[in-house]
Amino acid sequence: MSWLTYVAARPDGKVLAVSSSEGWLGVWMPKENRIVATQALGDFVNKIGWTGDGGHLLATAGDDLVVLSADGSQRLATIATGHGGLRTFALHPTQPIVATTGTDGMVRLWELPSGTKRGEVLESRAGKSGGGTALALSEDAIVAGYENGYY
Repeated sequence: MSWLTYVAARPDGKVLAVSSSEGWLGVWMPKENRIVATQALGDFVNKIGWTGDGGHLLATAGDDLVVLSADGSQRLATIATGHGGLRTFALHPTQPIVATTGTDGMVRLWELPSGTKRGEVLESRAGKSGGGTALALSEDAIVAGYENGYY
């Protein structure tokens, strides 16, 4: 049995995206009660979200980060993150950059929409154990949460 795993609103509030445990994503215009697009991503989707300008929709799918067009109808890139299990991502508020983390505990930065790797960020692993579970990205900082609670 499939269940919904995430719901996200495009920044303009006119479009919603929903994802499921069976790997599908749907984009919906609630005022018109119309499904705009569906995507079979093929793996468990645990997070979705739009870039700050609403120009791209992103979704996790196993260890991949999928970059879609704003309406979700076109797959623009699939980023193989190398985490061994992508858990979450955070979008930069003004730049076309996304940070990812997963079971390996590393934080990686990627350019959007190309998926070009910008680098790995991890100042110190002292006290940190287990995989990354949470991320936040601001204009000048990255904060990551880990299984043992450290950030």
